[in-house]
Parts: sequence; structure tokens; C-alpha cells
Amino acid sequence: TTTTLPADGEALKAAVASTEGVTDPELLKQRGQLLVDHALFVAGDKELALKLKRESMPEGWMEQARQLNRFAFWCFENEVNLVEAEALARQGVELAKPGREKAQVLDTLAEICNARGGCKDAVSLMELAVKEDPSNEEYAQQLERFQKLLAERK
Repeated sequence: TTTTLPADGEALKAAVASTEGVTDPELLKQRGQLLVDHALFVAGDKELALKLKRESMPEGWMEQARQLNRFAFWCFENEVNLVEAEALARQGVELAKPGREKAQVLDTLAEICNARGGCKDAVSLMELAVKEDPSNEEYAQQLERFQKLLAERK
């Protein structure tokens, strides 16, 4: 879920200021995410946001399909670091349990491939996602969307 901030980001600035000096572990975790958003939306510094996002990820995140997917999808949504995001999503596919988990990572990977101009790959990846989780109608819709995009590019 994406929240629209005021154009000047005053709410985000206030949240960052109000969490300065917190020591509670849960609040520190939330502050970490606020700092990522601040870097991205207020400062407009995607490299800093990426650095802070990495730092906010839990220990061992690169060995967990769900966390790799989470990071890769964040990169996709924010149009940052897509080359590495694709590699991490591919790693996530390898680590994911068959079924729903693997389908979610395949969906992210397809989105990243499409964003990077690999629409043909996006179609084949979504076909795999549909096979992994055939009851998820969103994947069938995604597949249709990528097929249409591929046809338009020919």
C-alpha cells in the first residue's frame, strides 16, 4: 500500500523528527523505514534510500525467498537498482517453496523483467507463476497484460 504524502513531505519530516533518539527496538525498526521513505520522497536521493533499505532488512534476508522478494519488489516500485533486483528475485525463485511463495517471487521477477524491457521473459515467468498458483486470478491478468505488451512491441 502506497501512501501519498503532501507535496512538501511535511508529515514524513515530522515523523522522522519525532523518532529521533528512540531506543525501543520496534520503534528503531520503524524509524529505519521512515528514513528510507524520507530519503526517497523528501530528499529525492534514490542511492541513499537504497542504502538505507538494505540496512533496514532483517539479518539473513538474502537467504530467504520472502525477504528477497520484498527487497526486489521495493526496488521495482521505486524504479531503483533494477539490475540487482532482478538477480535477487531470480535467487528468490530458486529458494522459494513451490506454490504460492514461488508464484509471488515469479510475479515480482516478471514485473522487473518487463520494466527492464524483457517482456518476452515476463510472459514466460508469468506462465510459471500461473502454474505455481493457478487459483490466483491476478496472475492470469498479469499474464494477459504481458502478452498484450509483447504483441504491441512486435
